[in-house]
Amino acid sequence: MSERSPNPASRRPEGTVPSLEPGLRRCEPAKILEGPFALERTPGQNFRTLRKFMRMPRGVLGALSVVALWSIIEAPARAQTWVLVPGALSEVSVGNSITIWGVNSSNNIYEYSNASSWIKLPGQLTYVTVAPDGVAWGINSSTQQVWEYQSSTNTWNHIQGNRTSIKVGSRDVVWTLDSTGKVFRFNPAIQAWDHITGTLTQLSVASDGVVVGLNGGELFFFDPMTQQFVGVGGVGLSQVAAGFGGAVFALDTSGNIYQFDIRSQRLILIPGNLSQIAVGSNHAIYGVNSAQTAYQYDIQMGHWTALLGAALTQIAVASDGTVWGLSATGHIYYLQP
Repeated sequence: MSERSPNPASRRPEGTVPSLEPGLRRCEPAKILEGPFALERTPGQNFRTLRKFMRMPRGVLGALSVVALWSIIEAPARAQTWVLVPGALSEVSVGNSITIWGVNSSNNIYEYSNASSWIKLPGQLTYVTVAPDGVAWGINSSTQQVWEYQSSTNTWNHIQGNRTSIKVGSRDVVWTLDSTGKVFRFNPAIQAWDHITGTLTQLSVASDGVVVGLNGGELFFFDPMTQQFVGVGGVGLSQVAAGFGGAVFALDTSGNIYQFDIRSQRLILIPGNLSQIAVGSNHAIYGVNSAQTAYQYDIQMGHWTALLGAALTQIAVASDGTVWGLSATGHIYYLQP
């Protein structure tokens, strides 16, 4: 791995959540007024929002609405190739086919170059996340400090506030959680955080600006009109992933897989069992199971396809379908169609 010369001015970064907090509300499934879902560009923003989904009435969601699709079966393994990449990482993040970042066990930060090699960046982080437009943010867990990468100077800009989790959808879509589950959204106009009412245990942000999270095992969507998180159901959910175009999938504590259906506003139980799920869009849904086998989900056919050739414990996917993965020992792979 080669090293990009650091700028001398660069700095080296060093409970139980209530089931429903003020600002988190549950709602009845809403009827979609125009088509299955509508995407609309928001004035002044460079991402899209699910306009029709967000128009949901207030109320209380009673029993969880789950539809089981038992007729779906697993498909044979697809002839795709996992390509081993030199190096070792503990975390990998994929923004697009040319934006791949990671950190290793020593907290060093790397960017994958067009020359098929890793470039070492200044600073140290335990987690880094990149977006399709190339922006990169990260956290150092020991200090809980948040850092924004400045590509023009090859330095990291420290953003005030202690955080334990960060997700980035684009330059204008940056969300974080602190150690108590409080939610914050970055405001680029003032270079500071806006506090969003409510608490979450996990957060996921899509490249088109859709934001989802978990609280008490239930799924919540952020409503940009009310500036609140709206509960849509779920029991025992432990992981959620959102992708471009309304693709939202979740896992429960047993590894069962759920797809959020935008038409019916319900979680649909789909066959299979995973330990991690990653979603780039409705055409880029991937996961790994406890046997370290990677799978791709075909949302049209409703089945999972095994992607053999690499034993993975972590998988990352971009909205353009670029897929990278890591093994238990940190070996790095990308999926070649």
